[in-house]
Amino acid sequence: MNNVYEKGSMRIKGPVDITFNPDSAALRLEIDKAIAIARDQYEQDNNTKIGIYPFLEEKCNISQDTYKKMQSTKYKNKWTREMLGKLCVGLGMSIDEANELFLLQGGKLNETNALDKIIYCALRDKDNIYDFCEEVLEYTGRDIESFKK
Repeated sequence: MNNVYEKGSMRIKGPVDITFNPDSAALRLEIDKAIAIARDQYEQDNNTKIGIYPFLEEKCNISQDTYKKMQSTKYKNKWTREMLGKLCVGLGMSIDEANELFLLQGGKLNETNALDKIIYCALRDKDNIYDFCEEVLEYTGRDIESFKK
């Protein structure tokens, strides 16, 4: 248990239980590694340099602000299956590579779940990120596009 201090005061507000989830830390680390590998490949293929945030916006349709919040330990935002799907599809991962991340997020892709099935098929077929976002919207009703084409 850690003590929390009231803002502007030296008084302790009370004990707060802070739980460390090693899987979420491992997930953030593995996501950083996957992005670095994909970005390096992109730079080689295109003979250019690109920053991490423009790369994520272009390939994964994930904004800088969203990525920072998802990777931060101080925000309650966690990598949802939708966002992790966007990342995996955008990076062009294999199903096995994606399942390693999904396992750390909460469980491997399950083809009986509509969203997971869409992610699975998009990974298998190497869909682009915009087609993937459109399919998620069409079959689940969820609009996950950060940037429109």
